[in-house]
Amino acid sequence: MISQPAAASPHPSMVNRLGFLDVLRGIAALLVALYHLGNMALGSPQFWWVSHSLLNFGSFGVMLFFIVSGFIIPASLERRGSLVEFWIGRFFRLVPLFWLLSGTVAVLWSLGLFSLPDWIFKYPWVVLIGNATLLTNFIGAPHLLSPAWTLPFEICFYALTSVLFVTKFRKASAGIALFLGAFALFAADTFLTDSALTPQAASDPNHVGNPVRVLVIAGMVAGIAAIFAVNRKMALYAGLVGFVAVMLFLNRSWPLYQAVIFLSLMFTGTVIFRASSGQIPVWVAWLTVPVVAICDTIAFYRYYVAWGEGAGTWLGGTWWTESVAVWTAIALFMIAYALRDRVRWPETLQWLGRISYSVYLSHWAIMVAVPPLPVTVPGARPLTMLMWLAITLGISHLLYTFVELPAQKLGRRVSRWARDRYRLAPAPVIRPRVEQPAAHELV
Repeated sequence: MISQPAAASPHPSMVNRLGFLDVLRGIAALLVALYHLGNMALGSPQFWWVSHSLLNFGSFGVMLFFIVSGFIIPASLERRGSLVEFWIGRFFRLVPLFWLLSGTVAVLWSLGLFSLPDWIFKYPWVVLIGNATLLTNFIGAPHLLSPAWTLPFEICFYALTSVLFVTKFRKASAGIALFLGAFALFAADTFLTDSALTPQAASDPNHVGNPVRVLVIAGMVAGIAAIFAVNRKMALYAGLVGFVAVMLFLNRSWPLYQAVIFLSLMFTGTVIFRASSGQIPVWVAWLTVPVVAICDTIAFYRYYVAWGEGAGTWLGGTWWTESVAVWTAIALFMIAYALRDRVRWPETLQWLGRISYSVYLSHWAIMVAVPPLPVTVPGARPLTMLMWLAITLGISHLLYTFVELPAQKLGRRVSRWARDRYRLAPAPVIRPRVEQPAAHELV
């Protein structure tokens, strides 16, 4: 049955700000920062061993971010009940800070105050378009902010979630997560090897894959989305956005199995949200989460090649570190979810979560721009890491206060204006046929 309520009613656990998600964001951002700052500043064999042979902190943080996004993005979309308001909110949440920091890096580089490889600006228009749209490695563009490689995957997930929202597959998150896990395990790089549309899509400036294959697959997905849309108006949206999202995703610069793993973790977060809000049976979540983790682990075992292995860079790692990152991220999320109503989350961790986006984007730029302490200073290496971390936290707090918060407030005003000006109606949704278990039964 199809209806048009004002918005999907969130579960009571969604009404208040979810403190455990802030805590997880803060932990994720801190782990990514410590991975980069620690390896660059310390040069310690012990730290290297932990981060490259036991648990890759950076991958752990990124995967935790992906699971959190998978949980909260569909909740945000359903709370708003409007695709237009959802995209306005996402724009003002991500773009202003990203533009500011990317522009700052470009200006500092042009003044000789920031180190970037010269080849990054070989095709300036590609750099401009890629970074302006936040799609960088999906269109063969280099990043001005190194950690920003995750943002195209986030945006792709937003697009796919919004497509599912207006189709009859809206609550098929478990099936999608399981399909992605199996696809990463068995066929991703075999079935779609060398698929690409633009040069550098496979980190090779001379590489152009099979654009016809990419366009055909994107067209098939778009057609299915349009056919199963809840009405004709939404069919146009589902087809167009689905086509663009799949086309760009297949044009990624990452090995396809890794890109698919990232998406599988996001949809795993969505599965947990669906079960927690009573939209799918709890047993489906209990089945999906470990199966996806097992598939991702075996895929890493079969296909993983350390980043920069041929060039001898410090971006190493093993299939083990990546697999442990998957399991640890899932376990930490589930523990925090189980404790969400039972503990009082420390304000420091919640504050770190609020500034996590600024921490994530700025720490690398600060590490490059601020020189390390002279080696003649006692304890120069650990002090350098602490100095970079302190500067990162201080600047991130300022960025959150004077850039992120004002941008989010402006986004809410624009959303209200759009809702009143164009009398935005919520997208049609599908009512659940039966009542599902309550959220507290999930863990």
